[in-house]
Amino acid sequence: MNSEQFAELEEYVQTLAFQVGTLRKQQLTVSQKQSLQQLEADYQQYKTLYDQAVAEQKSCQIQSVQVKEEW
Repeated sequence: MNSEQFAELEEYVQTLAFQVGTLRKQQLTVSQKQSLQQLEADYQQYKTLYDQAVAEQKSCQIQSVQVKEEW
């Protein structure tokens, strides 16, 4: 995942988190509750992808540091 894709994913996760948080604070109609449930599911899916991308970046950074130390 390149840095542009990572930044877009990070922004999308933050947007979903904000939307979910805002909706949870309101009294909702049935259709709004369904929308909230869908947003929560989307958030979980994209948060998982984001967490995996962060872990991959950390892994690459650690490997890079180890290679530099060997030199």
